[in-house]
Amino acid sequence: MERVRSFIASHLLTTKFFISMLVAYLSSKVVLATSLCAFAQQGDDSGPFSEYVDTTSDPTKTVAGIFNGFVAPLQTVVAVILVIATVVCGMKIAVSSMTGDPRTRTEAIFGIAFIIVGAVVVVHARAIVGMAANMRISH
Repeated sequence: MERVRSFIASHLLTTKFFISMLVAYLSSKVVLATSLCAFAQQGDDSGPFSEYVDTTSDPTKTVAGIFNGFVAPLQTVVAVILVIATVVCGMKIAVSSMTGDPRTRTEAIFGIAFIIVGAVVVVHARAIVGMAANMRISH
């Protein structure tokens, strides 16, 4: 028992930190669960859900809304990746010019060309999703 007490005493700061993180995590889950329960109890059509969302529209518009909802965060993530890739290609061009390596310089320039193509797709992603959502399949 004495060894357990000495172990806890020596790791008291780590234990306190772990317990505080666990309490913060569990309290955030409790708040989330109570807010979901409060939102789920609104069963009538006059609530805030029906005020902002048209529940009578056709399912294709709902699917388009779902796709449009995740395109914006995806655009942000891909834009950050493209900026990082541009910096890496720029550094490759700088290093290849210092070392006189034409192959690395050519690869970096091709990389920048693909980054430009990717940037065009990212900028127009919402328009592409909108076009795909408005397509009608005719038999």
